Amino acid sequence: MKLMTHNIWKALAASVMLVVASACLVVSPVWAANARINRVQSGTASFTTTTTDVTITSVDLTKAVLFFSYRVNNNTPAQIMVKGQISSATNVHFERVTGGATVDIAWYVAEFHSGVTVQRAANTHASATTNVTITAVTLAQAFPVFSYMNDGSTWGNDDQVTAQLTSTTNLQLVAAAALNTVNALEWQVADYRGATVETGTTTLNAGSASTTQAITSVDLTRSIVMAEYTSPGNLLTDSAGVVTKFNSATQLNFQRTGTVNALTIRWKVVQFPLGVHVQSGEESFTNAETQRNVTITAVDLTKTIAIIGMHQRSGRTPDTGDDNPAATWFTAQLTSSTNLQLDRAAHGSDTGAVGWFVVEFQRRRAIMVDDP
Repeated sequence: MKLMTHNIWKALAASVMLVVASACLVVSPVWAANARINRVQSGTASFTTTTTDVTITSVDLTKAVLFFSYRVNNNTPAQIMVKGQISSATNVHFERVTGGATVDIAWYVAEFHSGVTVQRAANTHASATTNVTITAVTLAQAFPVFSYMNDGSTWGNDDQVTAQLTSTTNLQLVAAAALNTVNALEWQVADYRGATVETGTTTLNAGSASTTQAITSVDLTRSIVMAEYTSPGNLLTDSAGVVTKFNSATQLNFQRTGTVNALTIRWKVVQFPLGVHVQSGEESFTNAETQRNVTITAVDLTKTIAIIGMHQRSGRTPDTGDDNPAATWFTAQLTSSTNLQLDRAAHGSDTGAVGWFVVEFQRRRAIMVDDP
């Protein structure tokens, strides 16, 4: 009888403990519904021809996004402007108008398990402003990622393009002039559940080397800024290279070395949902360096990307070389779980700097423990 009573009380105690534990452990509906990564594939590619293709493990095209940075040492837009796209479930395609100079690429394909919907296509960009109709997205959580190639012999006002979502169904692509190449631009639009996206336009005036922009406060440990600019005229390298970064949780900073021509900058601040971790910084190069290695907090390489804020590739330099971005375009490659390798094609005996972001996406649904 005593043994039976003891067992009954023991069972009741266990039940009470289970109820209490259930009340304390709450699966946050916000966290549970957010986007989750399936995997990130990454690698490098080099080519001297007009195209190169990279074979990848099969992905769902409606859930995968391509990010890439590249470097090149040449002064001809036909050789230095490179576009990239996930062209099939198992292939990434990179292309430019004319072969010659070596292009080195660091690429990442982020495929999501759930919570992210991706659209993509090519656009000829036959006028300065082109509006592309897309399937409706949620503006507060969607952002474009794009790249482009162009013909020509001078790095001019038709070699800078910006992209912005101006409505739930419209992607606006803007340059100071039409591009000279059919299907010159490749775009992707990611609708990322749980993200918060703020966009805007900032002018970096002629005669100015830097400007700032106030933003709604963000958590810097899960936020990035992506930007592009247009310019009304030709640019030397020191005026065309722009570092894009956060000054604080409420302010962006855009900085170059030269001051020729105004830049119209269109920016996108993406604050990812809880569970995503972002590391960021600005790395300086001496006038003899083309490579720097940055130690980062350990990440899982199968769910992490590295990106550069301006045009996915641009830093800054005092180099005044005409049309050649070798000293100011960078690649960002994760060479280990704790190392980010940043490279530029040449230094031109000039210093340099680049802003970078390392984004580790959320793999599993998070469980949040609330106070009782």
